[in-house]
Amino acid sequence: MKRITIAIAATLILGALTIAPPKLRSTVQAKPVANPAAPQIGPDHCGGVTFTFVNKLPDREILKVVKIEYHRAIKNNWSTELISFGGNGECKNGGKCTTTGDSLKDAKGVRLDTFKLHYQWRNDQNGANWSDTIISSIAFNEASGYQECQPNKNYGGDSWAVTK
Repeated sequence: MKRITIAIAATLILGALTIAPPKLRSTVQAKPVANPAAPQIGPDHCGGVTFTFVNKLPDREILKVVKIEYHRAIKNNWSTELISFGGNGECKNGGKCTTTGDSLKDAKGVRLDTFKLHYQWRNDQNGANWSDTIISSIAFNEASGYQECQPNKNYGGDSWAVTK
């Protein structure tokens, strides 16, 4: 009888543990062995490049540029990079805006001849939503005279207008 009681108790305890396993908690926190390295862009990046454009969307429309697509003439291919500009990243209607400076991969010393802006727009009313991303028509690098990409170079200007 004693053996039967022990067997039944053991079965009930094991069954309870199987149905509701205990929560194991620990206050031990792992500390990183090393800090992760910064992403490597490569030796051929063209750093600090800025882009200037004018918001010529209809009245009361705000512009937010999110990417730049650029064509490398000698390689005859396109690349896309995320870009940003100061403040909250918005360019008011009629405003002339310049990005904060970005690194373009595989572009150092390479002639960049055409560009496309990837942008969103919304009106200036409270609660207005951003549009889907729109790709601008091709802008040629006329002002820069097809110069090679060098660090801290600016592309665009008054002739780079974003319109619908």
